[in-house]
Amino acid sequence: MTRDARRPTVIIADDYPHVHPLLRRLLEPEFEVIEGVFDGRALLEATTRLKPDLIVVDVFMPILGGVEAVHQLKALSSPVSVVFISADDGQRTMQRALNTGALGFVRKASAAEDLLPAAKSVLKGQRFVSGKP
Repeated sequence: MTRDARRPTVIIADDYPHVHPLLRRLLEPEFEVIEGVFDGRALLEATTRLKPDLIVVDVFMPILGGVEAVHQLKALSSPVSVVFISADDGQRTMQRALNTGALGFVRKASAAEDLLPAAKSVLKGQRFVSGKP
């Protein structure tokens, strides 16, 4: 597969298979989705291999959770930008995710409105949090 040089690349990491096509559809107008994975270990492998510009990662996943996977990527000095996505929009979950150094947090309930703006913001180095005034 050749990469479209006009669009930033993204990997989607979520343990629910039905979520992948929905997130892909939201991102594809402006991003090239190059991989979809279902756990944190697969995310580490895919990110190391494909070197995307952005990862959209669920906070809670099997084998290796999203938060721990991002901690490991940051420890490897991976320059990838991160948007966490979660059905749990509690303050504790959001803070745990953002403490990894990620700039984005999107509630799954508001992904249709917030995912694309979040992705664009974090690539510019700007923080984006769903529902934050």
